[in-house]
Amino acid sequence: MLTDPPDVDEIEVSVFGPSFGEGILVKLGPTQWIAVDSCNNAVTARSKPLEYLQQIKVNVEKDLVAVVATHWHRDHIGGISDLVSAAKAADFFCPLSFKTKEFMTFAELFGPGKGNPILQRSSEYLRTLQILRNRNKCPLFVGPDRLLVNISGATAHSLSPNDALITQFLAGISGDLCRIKQDDAAVNVDRGDPNHTAIAILVGFEDCQILLGADLEEQHSFGWSTIMATSKVTRSGIQLFKIPHHGSSNAHHQPLWDHDIPKDCLVVLTPFSSGTNPPPTRVDVDRILAHSTHAYSAARARSTSAPKLGGGVEKHLEAEGIKNRAQREPKMGHVRFRRKRASGSTWSVERFDNAVLLKDIHT
Repeated sequence: MLTDPPDVDEIEVSVFGPSFGEGILVKLGPTQWIAVDSCNNAVTARSKPLEYLQQIKVNVEKDLVAVVATHWHRDHIGGISDLVSAAKAADFFCPLSFKTKEFMTFAELFGPGKGNPILQRSSEYLRTLQILRNRNKCPLFVGPDRLLVNISGATAHSLSPNDALITQFLAGISGDLCRIKQDDAAVNVDRGDPNHTAIAILVGFEDCQILLGADLEEQHSFGWSTIMATSKVTRSGIQLFKIPHHGSSNAHHQPLWDHDIPKDCLVVLTPFSSGTNPPPTRVDVDRILAHSTHAYSAARARSTSAPKLGGGVEKHLEAEGIKNRAQREPKMGHVRFRRKRASGSTWSVERFDNAVLLKDIHT
């Protein structure tokens, strides 16, 4: 059953997505978990990963030890402030190379300046920073090859963003700040694509690894090629791969599949649910299935009507910029992977709600 908790000696990876978003939970230790991104349940307007942890009776306040925002796109941070609020013992990790508006929000809360004209006054990012500041904590900024968590020998390392992109961010933001006028609240200074600097994470156990690709793309010889060329974190024995950027071709890096992802690796993605031809397209699906015999999707690509929203839910979603999505986005699904931590154990895979085999995503 969905509400059955994992055993103390079990590893779990749970992947949630859409209706609009992606969230991942990984059980690292006997009771300890990390959350990577978050997505809202369109019906309740609450963080779906948080709801699930509460369903399986995890002591979120104590045992959710890290929350990672891989990048600041809305489909990856829905409800992340709820997670941080509930996880009082957790460290919060995010990329150093965020966009200028988010940098100014950070500076407003943690620096001496007041009244910045482009402060994001209502956002998951702002709410998360306010929670941290009230706890006298700071976000922990992530670059390449950083050890994020070590629980009883189980580790989580960041593989990106790389130093070159961080340098590019710092150089760009210095120019942006010079252009900002204090009386110009509408100044447009956002630059770049957060996907280029998303945090890819490698989780390691005694005999297996789990690669979480976030939305990291392969662009202009940055991204996955940089990880393969420069990362000092050993990648071997990858048994589970969360495919980056919804299976899109711009996140595909053939050498990664050739050298790091075995044919029998479990792979999973979350479909994107906006635009005229969102990933994964049928071509994307065919490409992925040519590389893996065990492929899953957290939801079908086809829209599935959700119950009509009531109470204050609709207003909350509208405030988050996702008004009425529950009526046209694919229903949320959940793929759950579990195995014993002992060497040589095999994985079990369960699909809940709208989750499907990848081959059936467009049916």
